[in-house]
Amino acid sequence: MSLETTFDRQDESDWREAVVKGLKGKAFESLVTEAEDGFTYGPLHGHVGDAKAIARRDESPWRILQAIDDIDPSRANIQALADLEGGANGLALAFAGAPAALGFGLPVAEDALSQTLTGVMTDIVSLRLEPHPRTLDLALMLASRLGARRQDAPPIDLGYDPIAIGATAGRFPLEDRDPLDALSADLGRLMDLRLAGSIAEADGRVFHDAGASPAEEIGAVLAITLTHLKAFDRLGIDPAEASERIGLTLAADQRQFITLAKFRAMRLCHAKLLEALGAEAPPPPRIHGTSSYRMMSALDPHANLLRLTIAAFAAACGRADSLTLHPHTAPLGLTNAHARRLSRNLQLLLQEETGLDRPIDPAAGSGAIEHLTDHLAQAGWEAFRRIEAEGGIVESLKTGALQSRIAASHKGRQEAVDKGAELIIGATKYPMAAERDHGLLVKRSAPLTSRDGDIAFEPLVPVRLSETVEQSR
Repeated sequence: MSLETTFDRQDESDWREAVVKGLKGKAFESLVTEAEDGFTYGPLHGHVGDAKAIARRDESPWRILQAIDDIDPSRANIQALADLEGGANGLALAFAGAPAALGFGLPVAEDALSQTLTGVMTDIVSLRLEPHPRTLDLALMLASRLGARRQDAPPIDLGYDPIAIGATAGRFPLEDRDPLDALSADLGRLMDLRLAGSIAEADGRVFHDAGASPAEEIGAVLAITLTHLKAFDRLGIDPAEASERIGLTLAADQRQFITLAKFRAMRLCHAKLLEALGAEAPPPPRIHGTSSYRMMSALDPHANLLRLTIAAFAAACGRADSLTLHPHTAPLGLTNAHARRLSRNLQLLLQEETGLDRPIDPAAGSGAIEHLTDHLAQAGWEAFRRIEAEGGIVESLKTGALQSRIAASHKGRQEAVDKGAELIIGATKYPMAAERDHGLLVKRSAPLTSRDGDIAFEPLVPVRLSETVEQSR
């Protein structure tokens, strides 16, 4: 039986008529959503018959990387082994001082790293260093600890991103040196370690958690990527080859369709950048997803499990190569084994119970998602061009231009929360009468907004949308 001949074909006017009828007098435009990046979408989008799947680097299941950020290396080792035995296939090592450590983190010391990795079969486990002010030192420690590895061992991602680190610190190291000279020198040293995987990182989550819109996050990632490519060029490495050594990081939040489209748009923009630089058939980027910290609430944190599930689903459908989820109690402090297990098992459920890792590009051909993807790609590219017109991302940060745009995006989003136009379940809607004990290993005692030392420009600081509500309770 042919479904195409069994059912009458309907065009957009037929669907629009049905929608208007269901609205019972309300305007059709009441269902149209205005994205924060200036375009509209919904409720009707036609099928895109000629849509091409947006390819990943390979079609194996995304890697589940568990964050290792405990301040106690012996406890971190127990956590790492439990995570790997429980189904994770990699570890994201966050040392104290890394934005990803959220105020905690492993001690920056060789014995701490060695103790954390005791018993870990590093020849079959993916390892990732989260971007850190001392990435070079950490990479040398890691290379010394690992020694010779099998040629088919999983990748080691070194997370070198001094631009994102500088953005959060409010200053760039070695101000008296040419930025590209400093970058290329560091990249050369890291390449000499000969660890397979990405060397440099373009970390978008620091911009997202500070309030950036999806397009602003894409634009920042592209601008950092271009800076890395220029540094690799000084080492005589062409864009196509250099792109193999640059990883991208994006935040995934509870806005399912926007997040899904953002990951797809990032791939389109990355390909456009490499093509503009003369690369033929550029390889797909390696994209790591991490759950948004700004979407998390310290009030009724069990509601964060729903946010995390949606974020993971969206990132997976957007074809993330790897994914790290914060435990649901992360806003409150250093989380226990139960919370860590839940964040890990969310991904395992999506892989093993739903088969979400099997489709090549689940969203390909969907009119709504293709519309969102195309418009986000256009907006992200324009955000990138704006940064470049300001002299590149280093200059844009030094002058505060990028921070001003991010602050404006955050202000609009925060006002929507404060006015009730955007709801946060468990905080602004259905708040709990009393909070329960969550078995934290260490309670958070200071906000992540505090910064030590002198600053040369306005730093980017993570701000959770529910913080204003929490402070009033």
